[in-house]
Amino acid sequence: MANGELSTSVDLLNSLIELRLSKRINLDGEENGETPPNGETPENGIADSLEELLRSLVTEQVQIATAFGVIEGTLLAVRADYAVLVDNTGSQVLVPLEQIETVTEL
Repeated sequence: MANGELSTSVDLLNSLIELRLSKRINLDGEENGETPPNGETPENGIADSLEELLRSLVTEQVQIATAFGVIEGTLLAVRADYAVLVDNTGSQVLVPLEQIETVTEL
């Protein structure tokens, strides 16, 4: 896959995911993206620093460990609740931030 095709593919994938996430409803019945009355969610403390770390590694080779296994590849993007990688086979992998246990720059 050429770089232009990969970029277009990633942009399309991100748009579709953002659309899906914008339509998601939480179990409490609140629409995705709304801030609870106390102004924070339980994940905020960890996710914010994890997001910052991941954003500093965009375009770098990384290894991400989850409870389901280890993923190695190039980090393409970081969104509010997931990271996008291209693994060694050229496949795009979406990793939910809440599932990430460790991140290592290769």
